[in-house]
Amino acid sequence: MRAIMIREAGGPEVLELQEVPDPEPGEGQVLVRVEAAAVNHFDLTQRRDPHATGASPPFTPGLDAAGTRLDTGERVLVSGALGAYAELLAAPRENVWPIPDSLDIARAAALGVVYKTAWASLTDGGLQRGDTLLVQAGLTQSVAPCSSRALPRSPQADGSSPRERSKARSSRSTSGW
Repeated sequence: MRAIMIREAGGPEVLELQEVPDPEPGEGQVLVRVEAAAVNHFDLTQRRDPHATGASPPFTPGLDAAGTRLDTGERVLVSGALGAYAELLAAPRENVWPIPDSLDIARAAALGVVYKTAWASLTDGGLQRGDTLLVQAGLTQSVAPCSSRALPRSPQADGSSPRERSKARSSRSTSGW
């Protein structure tokens, strides 16, 4: 199979497409044929400074991917499993979730870290009923208000430009979802 490999820290030039052996799923893992992989801030840090993220070159980067589970044929999201920038990924079963038919593969791949970040911010923030939540950030700005529906909070959104503020208002982020 083909995979992106990082052999040393650096910029995008250190990303190398290489032929590597197919992964063998271990106990509690499933094999996923990757159709889309996300690029998150963690992935950029991992490329620039692998040791800061616990990685040791050579390695295949990437934490979030979506594709097809080979043992069942199910469309799945994989989040938090190192090695997503490859054609095949052996992932812990607990890091694999089914994707509804209404969600395309590319969008599904982008959900993992972003949703987990938004959810952790909401649940770990110590907010109480009636408190106001200000959400600032790109995709997380879209995710946090949706996630906050499950929590007793009143989300408000902001952006760094008139376009982003308009987008936040149109997403109904400020309507107390």
